[in-house]
Amino acid sequence: MKIIIVGCGKIGRALAQELSDSGHDLTVVDLNPDRLSQLTNTLDIYGVQGSAASYQTLLEAGVREADLLVSTVDADEINLLCCLIARQAGTPHVIARVRTPLYVDDIRFYREQMGLSMAISPELETAQEIS
Repeated sequence: MKIIIVGCGKIGRALAQELSDSGHDLTVVDLNPDRLSQLTNTLDIYGVQGSAASYQTLLEAGVREADLLVSTVDADEINLLCCLIARQAGTPHVIARVRTPLYVDDIRFYREQMGLSMAISPELETAQEIS
């Protein structure tokens, strides 16, 4: 499966490691060249430096051929925007990390109107698990 991961932070790195170990064809996108090169030198994956909010950056990452895009950066707006761009470019499945409670409340709208396959809220998941 061809997968694009946006963001080389903790979540992006862990996800890249897991999916790389499972044999998926991975591309990671990040603004930070040091984090990007650290990950691409450790794993057998392709890296693209740039903003995932840029259509050109996502094209370079192979968004038209991707089966899945997962956006894990700290900014919910970037995650939602890059998922919207990916869906419009033809990526069949997109997953966004969404942390802001206001956006979490609107998840149903994002799924239905923007074609979001899934939204993950680490804080909400943690709170539900604790309760």
